[in-house]
Amino acid sequence: FDYEKGVSLMRGLNKYEGIFGLSIEEELKKRVPEIRNANFCFLHDVEAFALGESWFGEVRNVDKILCLCIGTGTGSAFVENREVLKNKGRGVPANGWIFDTPFRESIIDDYLSVRGLASLSRRILGTEASGSELYAQCRENHSGALLVYREFGEILRDAVTPFLNEFKPRAVVMGGQISKSFSYFGRAFRTECVKRNIRVCTEPEPSLRAMQGLLLEMRRRGKRELP
Repeated sequence: FDYEKGVSLMRGLNKYEGIFGLSIEEELKKRVPEIRNANFCFLHDVEAFALGESWFGEVRNVDKILCLCIGTGTGSAFVENREVLKNKGRGVPANGWIFDTPFRESIIDDYLSVRGLASLSRRILGTEASGSELYAQCRENHSGALLVYREFGEILRDAVTPFLNEFKPRAVVMGGQISKSFSYFGRAFRTECVKRNIRVCTEPEPSLRAMQGLLLEMRRRGKRELP
């Protein structure tokens, strides 16, 4: 996606094909005349989340932050001095995205995601379970659900530890739907962070942080004056 121009360049995902090459802003304004004078700003959701966190979140005074949003996939952003890093190097992958990093038999995204969790639950429980279902079962001390999340946490540790070693963040912020269950799967990962004196926290209001980040980006682009 071209975030500066608001043009979709995505193909091969079994979705979005119909909007390839279109200006989203122009198309929306054609269809909704009431917004023809509105300012538009496009930003990757995890980047917006990371900006909001670095300015307004619990770790806003920390200079190096790794943001992870685990949900439909593995979203990530590397932040230094409130700037999202996108250039490869210094422990940062291209665009700051870890999702396509080779891991085990595939890539990280196939393991730290809804489908990764479904695969684990299918192997351990014999049936697929959603994150919310597993969370409810864990609250009832269901041994199988607890085992699913324990293994999921070990995967998180193994997948992300190399980035902890290379980027050396001072804090890791967890967001995304699956991260709401961090208390059940985060132990192994938190242990690795503690060894490195890295603070770990979960964001209870990820959507708020993302909107704050989007507004900050609008101000940076000169599209809106903010207090």
